[in-house]
Amino acid sequence: MPSCLLSSSRGGMASSTNLCRVTLGVEGMTCGSCVQSIEGRIGGLPGVIHIQ
Repeated sequence: MPSCLLSSSRGGMASSTNLCRVTLGVEGMTCGSCVQSIEGRIGGLPGVIHIQ
């Protein structure tokens, strides 16, 4: 589990001082479509700025 917890500022966006990098290991992806599916789901979560 990630060890950082972010809180939102009044504007709804986390300030740059609250950013953290999280690395998730995902098993079972066998094609580019799998990658796109995971990136789309995680990228759509609140607070996610970039996913690769």
